Amino acid sequence: MVSVEPRPVCMVRYTKLRGGELRRRLEEENEIVEEEEEEEEEEEEKEEEEEEEEEEEEEEEEEEEEEEEEEANVARFSVSVGCMATINEREPIGLRNPYQKNVRYLYEYLDHHRRADLNRASSMLRIPSFCPPLIQGDIANKSAAAATAIASTDA
Repeated sequence: MVSVEPRPVCMVRYTKLRGGELRRRLEEENEIVEEEEEEEEEEEEKEEEEEEEEEEEEEEEEEEEEEEEEEANVARFSVSVGCMATINEREPIGLRNPYQKNVRYLYEYLDHHRRADLNRASSMLRIPSFCPPLIQGDIANKSAAAATAIASTDA
């Protein structure tokens, strides 16, 4: 037996086809290849769009988490730049008072001079306007009580 090597497919196609048939077949193959390329491009575009949508969803989730954290921190706020102490609504204001340092200075002032000059003492106690009224009242009550206590011990 004589072994016959098969011819490549392209050679078989070209030898069997003549003139217009060859051109028509090549055009059909080109159209098929173009359609496949277009389908691949469309799939890639869809994948890119899905990735973008996922990224947008992740960003939205992160923004929502940040908003939730901000809402959780509404009860906590930083009051004095010098003290940088935070107050939580669950903690007693008396011990965690960011202006406790000022109250201590008031005590020292009154102890040092041994007189109840409330005008001078209150001028040393600076309560900023953005301080919540509850804290303002707490500081004012403590300073007045301290001043009267020291004044009564001196008299």
